Amino acid sequence: MRSIFLLFSVVSFTLLLPAAQAQVTDTNAQWTWVSGLSSLNDRGTGAVMGVEAASIRPPGRFGGVGWTDTVGNIWVFGGEFNTGTNCLNDLWRYNVSTGRWMWVKGTFSYNTNGGFQQPGIYGTKGVSASTNQPGGRRGAVCWTDSAGKFWLFGGHGRAVSTTQGFLNDLWRYDPATNIWTWISGTNTIDDQGNYGVKGIAASTNLPRARGANGVPCAAWVDAEGNFWIFGGATNAGGYLNDMWKYNPYTDTWTWMGGSNAVDQAGNYGTMGVAAATNYPGARGGSMCWTDQSGKVWIFGGNGRDKLGTTTGKLNDMWRYDPATDVWTWM
Repeated sequence: MRSIFLLFSVVSFTLLLPAAQAQVTDTNAQWTWVSGLSSLNDRGTGAVMGVEAASIRPPGRFGGVGWTDTVGNIWVFGGEFNTGTNCLNDLWRYNVSTGRWMWVKGTFSYNTNGGFQQPGIYGTKGVSASTNQPGGRRGAVCWTDSAGKFWLFGGHGRAVSTTQGFLNDLWRYDPATNIWTWISGTNTIDDQGNYGVKGIAASTNLPRARGANGVPCAAWVDAEGNFWIFGGATNAGGYLNDMWKYNPYTDTWTWMGGSNAVDQAGNYGTMGVAAATNYPGARGGSMCWTDQSGKVWIFGGNGRDKLGTTTGKLNDMWRYDPATDVWTWM
């Protein structure tokens, strides 16, 4: 996977235990201001779709998603501009070789609310079309597949109307053709999903809509190329602790664990001891990584602890082993 997932969903890392602590100074460990303004709420400037230029920059945002392509360029989609009602559906590419941005797809008309309120154009599920486009959203999650295509799931924003809500649509973008395809999920807001039978893949299975401003679900990709999500915020102010796996080769979702209800307490067990009954509490906005053995690590978020009586900030670290389907409170 590409390193952009450090920011949005997936990281590979190695845990090292040094024999002795040492002060290390890396003279190359410096930040460089590369692009954009040093002021707040910039609306972007100068964009003509498909044209790369030094004068072009995207609007400020947060809660968007990003990928890197096969040649190392950086891509950004959506997010929130300024206020919660202003969700974007624009797609941008930053060319790391030239240091220039290009507006690739979506709406760029931010002098009026017309650029913020864009609903999706779904087309026909599974059929690629140049007119397809996800609606504006924030708090989605993303992956990159082995062919270099980008995938986008859920968030909080717009489906086929200008009414905002939680989303469970799954999209694929092909940078070679500049085309979005609606792959799975609904084109409505606040869908309750269809959990099916835990551990059994089925074409009718579908995760509940989720995402939101700053509290998306955790997401990662396994060694076989399957996409995973855990938790996230959903409608009525609740949080989830369900875990799902999507197989892009068979186009099927599998409910892998957790509850299909909101705001569930965690079952911590004994720290450092794996057990089939262990499970993190409901939460959104966690950070996650995958290690070299394929295990998944999740840290913190906003959600429920072992009591489950109220929502707050968490600092618990969990490890999930997909080979045994067991969580460990670390």
